[in-house]
Amino acid sequence: MGKEEEEEEWFKRGAEVEVSFNEQGFRGSWYTGTVLRTVSKKNNKIFIEFHTLKADDKKAFKPLRQFVDLVDVRPLAPRELTRSFNLSDLVDAFHNDGWWEGTVTDVIHHHHHNSNYSTSSSSSTYSVFFRSSREQIEFHESDLRLHRIFADITHSVLLVLVRVILQTKEELSWEKFL
Repeated sequence: MGKEEEEEEWFKRGAEVEVSFNEQGFRGSWYTGTVLRTVSKKNNKIFIEFHTLKADDKKAFKPLRQFVDLVDVRPLAPRELTRSFNLSDLVDAFHNDGWWEGTVTDVIHHHHHNSNYSTSSSSSTYSVFFRSSREQIEFHESDLRLHRIFADITHSVLLVLVRVILQTKEELSWEKFL
């Protein structure tokens, strides 16, 4: 599958995507939306209806719809089945209607014991620092995801990168036994 075919698949009408804005106050955030019109070859833009952003219309709370540059659009990030984060992990936190890039600065473990059923469970909240706004906010693990950078690379380049990473990881793990 060529690059243009992949773009057409990811950004076809009805596809769910994420959009980034490079405007002051929005840097480092991603907002989900649905593609209403596919890529315009003329200006390389795509028409999106946002899921959480609303139009600046005081009479109605309609979803914001607008053309955005294709370079600011990526496929919807996959959700992790299990979420557990460590100190200094780069994460995206759902905050102010979008996913904001941040760093885990503290992990707070909560242990719950139900004496009626002799069961216990645990959960965690995470303190996240946002460099763009200089804020630190606590989040439940369900409002966090691993931070990902979408790279426009081919499948063969990705396989080479994975092999290099695995080989490096294996070499590093053997070093501690020498």
